Amino acid sequence: MYGRADLGLNTYTVCTPIRQGDNPEALRLQTGTLSGGAYLRGRLVGEPSVIYALIGPGMDELRTMVQFDTARPLVEFYRRHDQVELWVPIPSL
Repeated sequence: MYGRADLGLNTYTVCTPIRQGDNPEALRLQTGTLSGGAYLRGRLVGEPSVIYALIGPGMDELRTMVQFDTARPLVEFYRRHDQVELWVPIPSL
């Protein structure tokens, strides 16, 4: 699962890859593609009740480390129940 936070539009979208046999149109779900490009990444590890509260501060910390690409959304990648990767878009080199 992915979470996509578009700071420019002030929106948060939950995303999941489409698998063979899925029919998003039947469920009236919108489809799209996560933005490609370079990302600065961080990882939170721990129990969900603890790491979920660290997502916002973790994104803030990563954003202070680089000049981030404000035209692309921030991404949360829910790798496992106890691991969340934080992706901050950076300009391509």
